[in-house]
Amino acid sequence: MGQPEFQGVVVKESPCMLTCDKPVALCLRGPGKAAYQFSNVRPESDLENVLTLVRLYVSNKKGAIVDARPIGRLRHCLNARLPST
Repeated sequence: MGQPEFQGVVVKESPCMLTCDKPVALCLRGPGKAAYQFSNVRPESDLENVLTLVRLYVSNKKGAIVDARPIGRLRHCLNARLPST
């Protein structure tokens, strides 16, 4: 990623996120932030939306995504939102 706006973002692979019927899945989480899980993500066509999603998440202190319209199709791929602890 290399861009300053993504400093501190770590991408990790997970063996299972219990979305076998709708792969590919991704989860966003951070200390003191809400966590989000998305499934049925299409890496080839959703890359720009994923980057927008990460920008929105990183830029909000609580990780809240208030307006999901900028993430396009991904707004329909949300499986879960867990509040921050």
